[in-house]
Amino acid sequence: MPRLPALAAVTLLLLGTQACGRPSATTSHRPRHEVPVARWTLAGGAGAPTLDPAEATDPSSIQVCGLLYQTLVRLNSRMRVAPAAAVRWSIRDHGLRYDFFLRRGLRFANGRSVTAGDVAGSLVRAIRLGAAGKGIMAAELSEIAQQNGRPEVGPVGPTQIQIQLSRPSPAFLAKLTLAGASIVDMKQIQRYPSVWTNAPNGSGPFRLSSISNRGTLVLMPNRTFRPAPRHIRIIVDELATGKAVQAFATRHSDVVTGLSPTLAILHRFRSSLRSSPGLDLTYVLLNTGRGALAGEDVRRALALAVDRTALVRSTFGPTQLPEASVVPARLLPGVSPQPVDPTTALAALRVAGHPFGRGLPRLQLVFPRNRLQARLAHLLTSVWLRILGVRVVAHGLGTTTYATDVRSGRFDLAMVQWGAQYPDATDYLEDQLVTSAPDNLSGWSNRHFDTLLRLSDQQYVDSPIRHELLVGAADIANRQAPWIPISSPIQIALIRRTVMHLTMAPTGISGWDRIALRVR
Repeated sequence: MPRLPALAAVTLLLLGTQACGRPSATTSHRPRHEVPVARWTLAGGAGAPTLDPAEATDPSSIQVCGLLYQTLVRLNSRMRVAPAAAVRWSIRDHGLRYDFFLRRGLRFANGRSVTAGDVAGSLVRAIRLGAAGKGIMAAELSEIAQQNGRPEVGPVGPTQIQIQLSRPSPAFLAKLTLAGASIVDMKQIQRYPSVWTNAPNGSGPFRLSSISNRGTLVLMPNRTFRPAPRHIRIIVDELATGKAVQAFATRHSDVVTGLSPTLAILHRFRSSLRSSPGLDLTYVLLNTGRGALAGEDVRRALALAVDRTALVRSTFGPTQLPEASVVPARLLPGVSPQPVDPTTALAALRVAGHPFGRGLPRLQLVFPRNRLQARLAHLLTSVWLRILGVRVVAHGLGTTTYATDVRSGRFDLAMVQWGAQYPDATDYLEDQLVTSAPDNLSGWSNRHFDTLLRLSDQQYVDSPIRHELLVGAADIANRQAPWIPISSPIQIALIRRTVMHLTMAPTGISGWDRIALRVR
């Protein structure tokens, strides 16, 4: 099923010092009044994070693991792949072989050098755990070739790693920025296989100092990380959403993430608000194998009648952004969106033999039963009836029934939310729209679209030719309308002005290794 991001409840309290130079072993015993405090709260549902990055799938675990470990490559502020543990890489054999070269001085928190064997072993381990149902990396790194059941990932000398792919994948580098691809200490895991997360020896900007019986984590700067972060102590604990907001309001918290944007929060904390468009996409899925929806003209008519800006304003307000393309335009500039054009929509219905909906059977729109989805479904069905004369009946279903009906094709139209795992157009196009793809629930098939996607996979990630091919493929999908894109939610963070250098991006907050606290 399309991916729906989960939320977990975690509180992260940052306690920093302004001491000059390298902290001594007695730093933690300094008087409390000498330690500036910045408190970070990750709010949401419930559940303690895992410290095994290969199994991290919820936002709290991913953010905590991002402080403890690092990956070969990372995403920069422009959401482009940049060096991290690997200082450089090369791509050969028409995109089938990747060689990564580790930067000098790369060490784990205990001072042991990170080797190519650790990196290769970490990736192989993450893929095997994913294949066993723990984590997502087996699916996300499915392009890595296998020989005799083992992924073809291996060291070439102490600082070089070679990865062989079974097919070209320009998005492969973006996938290596996922938390599951983090570098872990394989020697520690081999020695303490069941308890190593009690004191993980990571190579990220922070290290685990202690963990309490009730799951409270204390993180300290990893002084082997370069550049070394400021002297900050992070305490990780649980806190519910309402209490997180109240803590910020009463100045008991300086940073809050993991919040669902609401009008109350957006208006109340406007001066402290940081926001970024998320990677999720809400859209109407059309079953192209069902009756009249097999015709492109009927699908286009339904799509061209939708004024997303008005729809989102009436349903979500400023908590979501209108989207008019199967790939958000910020990820694929230059794509031609589905426009709002009632006149052309009516003309398309006439071409299909259904002037103002005449002779078109009543359609059914299913959605997961909740207040906002019901409001959105009601507005959509009203628009289609008023502008096109097309009758669509909305049915809210329980989660299990909805998932079963959509997966088995028992629907005409369905409200869907797709949560992209990585910021690349292929996350939207390949899994859901290529003929016979696992999540192609619309049943749509277009040979030209498939060809463009196949050709794009033979290009390098930043190739202008690849961009043109992806834009061409997205244009075809927008025109033939197996989906009607609606919106993407914004994600927010509340950050007090005394906390500096933290930035917000579609993948969450970054800049923890550069955080500074301004004296109040």
